[in-house]
Amino acid sequence: LYPEADLLFSMGEVEEAAAWLDPALQSLPQVAPDVLASPARAGSLVRAMALRARIADRLGDNEAARRWANAVITLWSDADPFLQPLVREMREVGR
Repeated sequence: LYPEADLLFSMGEVEEAAAWLDPALQSLPQVAPDVLASPARAGSLVRAMALRARIADRLGDNEAARRWANAVITLWSDADPFLQPLVREMREVGR
């Protein structure tokens, strides 16, 4: 999910990238918590949220940009130092 959406975004297909991510992100409330027990899955989910925030920012959708940026900030604000540049970026996007 994430690699395909990131590729679309990188190619300038911003709306298509959003359409690729949205069904999965919108279904999160129905996902069993143990699905995200894997660090790889959890990390990919947060990366997908950050990408969705970037996409919303690029499209001028401030509400969605704030929502997804704040999710990343909440989940990774106390993460390892190598993840903090993404958190700082999300603080800017979420303004």
